[in-house]
Amino acid sequence: MARVVLVLIGPDWVKELNRRAALPEVGFVRQEVSLALQRRAGADTSTEQPNLLGGANAPSVNVLEASVQSDMGAR
Repeated sequence: MARVVLVLIGPDWVKELNRRAALPEVGFVRQEVSLALQRRAGADTSTEQPNLLGGANAPSVNVLEASVQSDMGAR
């Protein structure tokens, strides 16, 4: 299990994350971010590190896909 998860966020990251949430395929990025948030809620030793790229702004929680929002609430 990773102790640090780097989340690379570009300008269209939220839009793409939310678009893929509606697709029938597994969203591996969404799944990995959600797992990192869930693990952080249960342990003091792991963390996720967002990295803003290409002029991206930090996304507001309320624009994230519902499962990621609930995982963030678990922190």
